[in-house]
Order: sequence, then C-alpha cells, then structure tokens
Amino acid sequence: MPKITFIGAGSTIFLRHLLGDALLMPSLSNAEIALMDIDEQRLAESELVARRVVETLKAGTSVTATTSRREALDEADFVIVSVQIGGYKPCTVTDFEIPKKYGLRQTIADTLGIGGIMRGLRTVPFLWDLCADMEELCPDAVMLQYVNPMAINCWAIRERFPNIRTVGLCHSVPNTLFELTHDLDIPMADVRYRVAGINHVAFFLNFEQRVDGGWRDLYPELRRQYAEGLIPKENPMRPRCPNLVRYEMMNQLGYFLTESSEHFAEYCPWFIKDGREDLIAYRDKGLARFLQRPDGTFPENPDREDPLELVQDTSKKEEGKEGSGGNAFANVRLNRLLCEETDTDEIFVFPGMGDEGITVGGALQYMLERDGLEAWLTHRRRLSTVYLGRDYSGDVDADMVSGGGVTKLDGDPVEVAAGLIADGKAGAIYQGRMEFGPRALGARSILANPADAAINASLNARLQRTEFMPFAPYVLEDDAAEVFEITDANRYAAGFMTITTAVKEEWRDRIPAVVHVDGTARPQIIRRKDNPLYADILTAFKAKTGLPVLINTSFNAHEEPIINTPDECRKALVDDRIDFVVTGGGVYVRIEA
Repeated sequence: MPKITFIGAGSTIFLRHLLGDALLMPSLSNAEIALMDIDEQRLAESELVARRVVETLKAGTSVTATTSRREALDEADFVIVSVQIGGYKPCTVTDFEIPKKYGLRQTIADTLGIGGIMRGLRTVPFLWDLCADMEELCPDAVMLQYVNPMAINCWAIRERFPNIRTVGLCHSVPNTLFELTHDLDIPMADVRYRVAGINHVAFFLNFEQRVDGGWRDLYPELRRQYAEGLIPKENPMRPRCPNLVRYEMMNQLGYFLTESSEHFAEYCPWFIKDGREDLIAYRDKGLARFLQRPDGTFPENPDREDPLELVQDTSKKEEGKEGSGGNAFANVRLNRLLCEETDTDEIFVFPGMGDEGITVGGALQYMLERDGLEAWLTHRRRLSTVYLGRDYSGDVDADMVSGGGVTKLDGDPVEVAAGLIADGKAGAIYQGRMEFGPRALGARSILANPADAAINASLNARLQRTEFMPFAPYVLEDDAAEVFEITDANRYAAGFMTITTAVKEEWRDRIPAVVHVDGTARPQIIRRKDNPLYADILTAFKAKTGLPVLINTSFNAHEEPIINTPDECRKALVDDRIDFVVTGGGVYVRIEA
C-alpha cells in the first residue's frame, strides 16, 4: 500500500484537488494518506475534507492527520509539499512593499525577481530541513514540490540534496495548452505536445495537430499569426495579462514558454517597463484588441495613440448623442478615465457591458430609429437594479437543510451574519433573483470584512482564484461620499460596480482589502429599498465595527459560473468555499465532523 504524505495539508482546496486526482488512479486508490500541518484548526478542516473525498470516491484509503512532520514522513512513497513560509501577511505583503519602497520593479514576486529572492531566502531553509528528514525516514520517496519560488526551490534542493528525487509542479502546462489552442481556435483533443524544463522555466518542444491520420507542426502557424498581429487573443486565463512576452520569447528562442508573461518577465526584466503609462493604457485589458476602428484596423503605434480617442472612434454619433459598446467597457479603469478626462456630465455603463450589452443596445437603437427621439425619451427610465434572473427564494431555505451537511443558526439573520463577518468569517448572501451581467451585486455575493488585506489571499485560495487584485466594496448611498470620491458624474455607474473611484486618504488604511495600488476602488453604491437584506447586513456591520463598507465578490469559484440554484449554494458551503450563507430566512453553516 503506497503512502502519500501532504506537507502543508492545511491548504484545503489544494489538498482536495490533488487527493481526488491521486485516488482516481487505480494504483493509488488504496493509498495511505498522511496529512501534516502546523495549524491544528486548518489541519482538522482538511482531514474532514479528505475523508469526504475518500467517501465520495469509495476508495479503500486510510487518512491520518498529525502536526508532526517526522511522523507524516515515515516510510512515505510520495511527499507533496504545499506550504507558504510566513503566510500572505506579513511576508508576501513585505515581498511587494520593500522593493516598491526602493523603486525596484517586479511583477509576481515568486520567481527570480526581488520578492522571489526574499521568498526563497525564507523557504529554502525549510525545504532543506524537510529533505534532511526525508533522507532519514523515506530516502526513496518522490517529492512533488508545489511551493514558490519554484525555480529557486528546485535549484536549492538539487544543490544540497542531490539524492532526493524532486520535481517542481504547477498548473502551467495544461493552462498553456488551453491558451495556445484558444489562440489558434483548434480543439485541445486534436493536439499533442512535449514539454521539458523546470518550473517556472519550461518550453513546448513539440506542438502538433492531428490531420489526415498524421501530425502537423503548429509552430509555423503560431509564428505567422503572431507576425500578422492576429494573436495573442485576449488571455482567457489572465485577462489582465496578454501573452506578448511569451510570443516574443518564442520568436527569440524558438519555443513557447509554459509560464505566464508576468512570471517570465522577472527572468527577463527588460520587459518590465517603467514610466511607460502609454503602453499600460494601450495594453490594459487588451484594449487594442477590442477597440477596432470603423474600418476594422487597429492602431499601429501605441506611443502616439490616445486610448480616449480609440474609444471615441467606436462611438455611435448622431444628433449630438454619443454611445459606445463592447467588452472594453468592462475595464473599470478606462471608465473612470472617460468620466474624469472628458467633458461628461454623467457616465453610465450598462451592467451587461459585454456582448449581451451590445445586443440590448442594438434593440434600443432600433427603437430610437423607429419611434423617434421624443417617444424614445418619453418611455426610457433609469435602471435601478439588475435583479432579473430566476428567483429561488421559495426553495432555498428548505433545500439548504434538506440537502445535508448544513445546519441553521439561531438568531436574527442580519445580526448573526454581521457578527460572523466582524469576527473574520467570509459568507455569502443568497436571495431573490440573480443579477444580470457579470457583476455580483448582492443577490449572489460573497461578503467579508475589508479591514484585513489578508482576506484577499485566503478567499482566492478557497475559491481557487489566482488573481491578487483587491475585491470590490459595497457601501450605502448615505455613506458613499464619506469614503469614496463620489460625484454627479460617476454616482450612477458606481451603483453597478462599473467604474473605479478614488478612496479618500483617511480610509485607505482602514479598508485595505478593497483598495487598489493606485488608491482607487470599484464600489457598489446601494439603496435599502433596492436590496433590504444586503443593506441591513451592512448597517449592522457598521454598528459593530464603525466601518461603512463590506467586501463584495462574486459567489463562484475560478472559471465557474456564479452560484445559481439552492443546491449549488449548499454545495459551495459544504465544500468550504465560504463559512456561512445568509438568506432572508436564516444563516446556515456546514456541519463539522
């Protein structure tokens, strides 16, 4: 019976996925699973999840949990390492703040950049101690090393413990395959490849497509489309980071990198530009890819192009009216720029700011042309909410309990939920009709305390998200101007979380979890009449903490749709994505073993 040891098993989401993958292999389905972590509470939670995975897969697997590393390592066949020495706060925060203080440039801070070196200096000693224990207790085990900075860690292990069989792993290879096939618009099932290297520096040595019983080298097609400006397309894995660095390195080295442009830029720091706001504006959210000119062309010289002019090129102009549409308007920073740098009395970005918004806009334009301006203005009204989806309110409270694994807490839902959030718990509000558009606006939203910046990392981990961007705040209409720079021009858009605004200086350190590096935030201004439960939870939270703001992020895991049905809501709670769910009928928590 093989033994698989997880060091850092308190990384519950990580454990769940790796354990599930392992137990689906027949040769490992009866493995002995040993969980180890220094945090007893997180360890206990992970043990519960591990046992649930074993039960679900009906595997003949034993699970043990311990805080003793040596006990867990004894006679192990595989050692899976997923730790973060020093945690997000203070250490990861320090990895960014100290280089920034001295004007040193980096992107990810977990490869070979300044922050990566700092992270390596505190991580390598731990890994060396771990390897020393492995030489004594399980010298033939294979170490699967998932800890960053990956390249530094693997290098250090090979230098001091060459007999330890180790490999650095992450999700970059399958992600890269997805991105490349997305760029070329071909099915992943029709592709084969060979990758070599070490995380975080590996390359696709072969990349081929099945055609007519044989295989076609896809590299010539990648080079041709890149040269013609057809690729990279918007990055589906990291919309904020186009693959320009990777394609340029492919041209220089001949092979495509498995690591993101953000990662690899730290190996080749000349890609990290300083003082080039023009390039940032040009490439922000792939702007040039979305803002086609009327003739279908794109601007050729980013140094001489004004992003505001690009937007205006796409506008529908008639009789003094202007309107624009398309995915570009999901870029909340751009919307702020339009609001503050143009002669605009009021900006409104339709909450469905993608293709669905273009469809609605097309219908409105048809009605304008059919009925005339006077009739169109007579019948139009301001949009107050976008709670337009299916309403499960009649089923949710019954389904939460009847589905199993969940119990209802006593007390007023508003007070109980506000108290849990004030105590550092992250919960979800599930009520009424689901929101229209990509933004969670209080019907399917996760709520948390904005006072602790570390909540971003913990929530992203639980939700399997990789983004480091702060979450959005929601605030009552009466309190909005106290915290944010709210004007007549941006107030309407801020009701739908489609624009950034400056956070007032005196509030930035009090609500760090929702403040961007440039001192802005993406608020949602709410009125009680539009969402009483949402507003009342915030009011109760303010009474307990003095903070008029709560975190709002969408109730979903990475690349999954926003939670829709009551059963999806219950499963998210049982799976530990959140700590509680509040509905109009009560507050629900998972049943602990």
